[in-house]
Amino acid sequence: VTGCGASACPLTDVTIKASAQRICENDSVVLRATAKAKGDYQYEWFSVEGKDSTSLGKASAAGSIVVKKAGAYAVVATNSEDATCFAASDTVIISVDTIPARLLKNVSECVGKTVELQAADNADYTYEWSDGSTDSKISGIDTDGEYSVIITNGQCVTKDTATVEFGSAKLE
Repeated sequence: VTGCGASACPLTDVTIKASAQRICENDSVVLRATAKAKGDYQYEWFSVEGKDSTSLGKASAAGSIVVKKAGAYAVVATNSEDATCFAASDTVIISVDTIPARLLKNVSECVGKTVELQAADNADYTYEWSDGSTDSKISGIDTDGEYSVIITNGQCVTKDTATVEFGSAKLE
């Protein structure tokens, strides 16, 4: 989309480059706009949902924005000297990968028993337990201690820890 002013508008296109289009939860991505014509431009960023768009703030000369949420984003570049000279970008889609942060539960059990710790069983994840195991669970635990697992999905990493305690049976 371009504006039609009284003078010839050299701006016909604005593009967005993303530092990444897939990010991990709690990470951010930098979106940078580039006007395809020389000049001074003001950039206004938008979050786009279907046919609706929401401005992410007042237009500024900064051609970049940092986002942390999944969604579609677009930018409109407007010539600083001629508001009728503008161009809108196509949208860029940012997706956010999530791995549940808290997967393990602390366990108390009677001496002589064993326990099992289970992380989320997901074929897309890889696991590395503190004892070197690589399955989604570890079984046969019979010793007090902290047990941790590092989980990855090819891009994102999370670590979780559970405490296992063994004690005497309570007499009531």
